[in-house]
Amino acid sequence: MATDDDALEAYENLCTRCGVCCHQKVRFGDVVVITDVPCEFLDTETNLCTVYPDRFAKQPLCSSAATSVTLQSLPADCPYVRNVVGYRAPVRLEDHPEYEDAINSLFPERLARPDTPARARDKARRARYGRGKK
Repeated sequence: MATDDDALEAYENLCTRCGVCCHQKVRFGDVVVITDVPCEFLDTETNLCTVYPDRFAKQPLCSSAATSVTLQSLPADCPYVRNVVGYRAPVRLEDHPEYEDAINSLFPERLARPDTPARARDKARRARYGRGKK
């Protein structure tokens, strides 16, 4: 006979460990944007939560898979939403640069990272127009 623990384990095993659900999301009207800003507890090498058993206590913005489905904050290819009729997936920031300035104002630490699209674009602009620091 299956127990609640078995059901929970089976449910959690749906996860592909992509880590996208552990990135900050921002809602702009009816559009949810998945940023490239990971949760402080996401190990970006393994895409695993470093505080998984205590994640809800340590990270107030962390939500369960079920809540994330309701909030429509899981990517379209996530197994948790694969068969959800009418699910409207969030968009990824890299596909929608029109949100980048707003995201940068909310997460200024993005600008300090050398790998962000904003940094690469700014560096290219400076190189092209010869302005600012190189």
